[in-house]
Amino acid sequence: MHKIIKIFIFITILSNFFVKVSYADENITCKQNKEKKIVKIIVEINKYKSWTENNIKILIGNTRNIPSKLKKRYKGKIKIHYSDSSLCILKAKVRQNGDFKDHILIFNNGIKQSVDVQLINGNIEGVTRFKLLLDGTRGNSQDEIFLTELLRELSFISPRTQFVEAYVNDIGSTMLFQEKTTKEMLEYNGKIESAIFESNENDLFKISEKYSNNNLSNDEIGLLAGLNEATMGQFSRQTNSKWSLKSPIHLEISLRALSDLNLGYVNFANNFSQNSNNSFFNYNFDNTLLGKQDKKNIIKLDKFNLILRATNASHGLSANNRKFYWNKLENYFEPIYYDGDTNIYKNEDIGINLPFSPHLKEALNELQYSLGNINLNKFKEKLNNRKLNLTEENIQEKLTAINYNLSRLKNIINNYDSKIVQSNRELKIGPEMIKKTMINKKNVNSSAIFVFKEIGQEFNNNFLLCESYNNCKKTIISEQEQSKLLSGNLFKNHNEYIYIGYYPNLKINSETEKFNFVNYKDEKLNFYYNDGIKFDFDKKKNELNIFQLKSEARAYFTNSNLKNLDINFFGFKNFDNLFFFPFDLKGLTGCLTFYNSSFENVNLKSQDSNCEDAINMVNVNGQINNIEITNSYSDSLDIDFSNIIIKNTIIKNSKNDCVDVSAGTYKFESLDLDVCGDKGLSVGEKSSIDINNISIGNSNVGIASKDGSNTSIFYADIKNVNICLASYNKKQEFSGGNLVINKFQCDNFTKKNFIDSQSSIQLMN
Repeated sequence: MHKIIKIFIFITILSNFFVKVSYADENITCKQNKEKKIVKIIVEINKYKSWTENNIKILIGNTRNIPSKLKKRYKGKIKIHYSDSSLCILKAKVRQNGDFKDHILIFNNGIKQSVDVQLINGNIEGVTRFKLLLDGTRGNSQDEIFLTELLRELSFISPRTQFVEAYVNDIGSTMLFQEKTTKEMLEYNGKIESAIFESNENDLFKISEKYSNNNLSNDEIGLLAGLNEATMGQFSRQTNSKWSLKSPIHLEISLRALSDLNLGYVNFANNFSQNSNNSFFNYNFDNTLLGKQDKKNIIKLDKFNLILRATNASHGLSANNRKFYWNKLENYFEPIYYDGDTNIYKNEDIGINLPFSPHLKEALNELQYSLGNINLNKFKEKLNNRKLNLTEENIQEKLTAINYNLSRLKNIINNYDSKIVQSNRELKIGPEMIKKTMINKKNVNSSAIFVFKEIGQEFNNNFLLCESYNNCKKTIISEQEQSKLLSGNLFKNHNEYIYIGYYPNLKINSETEKFNFVNYKDEKLNFYYNDGIKFDFDKKKNELNIFQLKSEARAYFTNSNLKNLDINFFGFKNFDNLFFFPFDLKGLTGCLTFYNSSFENVNLKSQDSNCEDAINMVNVNGQINNIEITNSYSDSLDIDFSNIIIKNTIIKNSKNDCVDVSAGTYKFESLDLDVCGDKGLSVGEKSSIDINNISIGNSNVGIASKDGSNTSIFYADIKNVNICLASYNKKQEFSGGNLVINKFQCDNFTKKNFIDSQSSIQLMN
């Protein structure tokens, strides 16, 4: 009977293969703008017969989940039809998506399926890796779009998600287009690239593939018990481990962060089965560990848990679905939303899991306040851009349901047994818990070999290779193998190598110091510095002088309102043997950095910087009067993800770019830039910049506008350069650049303009 079914399905589906439409080479128009909307997306596989045979194997296979071996990638094309009748054809690699078989089904003598797409060239609205998901595979599809947009409204990292009309296997349906957790997703959410982590599910996948597909529930068939057992020995992995290969600093950041995160996994693995919890779904990670004991960060993590609970998206809180962004500067594991199985109105069994942080009630009150202050009209527009057309009344109904659920959660929190709450707050992480988790891992994966890093062995390739916690030997692991180790993909002699962290207790001390001071307006400034920095604050003059006594020592401000203040940075005059380049262990590229802060009536000076950036600004806003920078080892002024007005800027003698701005909105009144090793002004990553007057001399490139940026200049005077103006596309996730200059003069140059097919330069005079 099994063979008969297989033959029937094969003939039925394969018959469609022979009548598959063959598209001619259409005109390819891949330029994108805000006015162009996606009408439909067509997925085509080059080896369609092989693809179909693979699909049949998935459908008739006797496993409950989709085996990993049947998720291989096939080369193909993605065709995007736009509202202006243009067509964009991009090369891609495509595979079956999903753990379970709800992601593939027979429909009208064909196959409907969720797919995972990796574009080889080009992008779709800034996205290069994405999933096309069948309706219902992320819970209620409307609510999934609503939640992903709401989370971003609340400043959480969340994937761009929207409805699309998609054709896969020539079968059209409304699907969810959802970007994957990649560098461009971080940038869209205003985050600088850093390590991304998730659960290492290797053992869970192997166990899942053992169970046959039948009518029994996961609990009845024994799958849930098997997953519980695997989770008790689960650790984390880095999904973007290639990032760690950029420098020894990148690698050390990754090793330290994964060690820290595995503390949370060890704590979870040793506690979820306690207090009558019969499943890992009924217990959460401890936010005090993820937030590194910092109240502000713990509250943000608590709010993330609460909003997922209140939207019935708690599937995204289960250990195997968690994803984290290592926020290097704020020193905590920032949550990334993934696979919540959302259903806002399904609230009959709403509840909250242990452990509770001490700040949970405060987080709930803050969350309710934030929800009450959402601008419904602007939020409606954002949802419409995601093809979710709701009225303000519809939006308010959903928000009311969420607030009702939060009120129910508040009652549950208030009535929870205080002794149980307290017992779950007691952190007992130590060697014994680590040993136990390793033993649990061995019980489900006898080939596991554990890898530790010793305290005092930073920035080298020395590791400990361990059969068990107390049975270790020293070994050397190359940088390339360390990258695989971090990703959970290092296998030798049929053994799986699993990185645990720093021996003996996964902890490594931070060397960063902190100092807070108050200016005359009683504005609290969060000023941090590390060893090698001396400073003097004159309250009468409202002047802060910062002195660098060691090369590459850093000073930085976070979450500060800087008013009526002069800040002067004096660098240590040594540009030799720089180690923390391009950044230090906190990810600081600037000798002087401003993060998540605002400016009003501020003046900045820097000289003799020996960092990647003399002054770096990230997520800042407001207005600066004057910036003056001289003698920079690399870039002078670097600004990311900001909305800032700067009146007067003077920069002289920068070894790389004088000014580099990205992913923000910028306005400069006057720029005087001289002796810039690469670019005088570099504008990138979809920035919008407006300049009244710019003067550039003695540089390689005068002005470069790239990667979706729009640069508008009233008057530009450039001289003694290789290239006067450049406008081009550099990164796959962006389009070309645009540069408009009203009055322009360039003298003594080799080449006046450099421009590619995706970009434009307009000179009005």
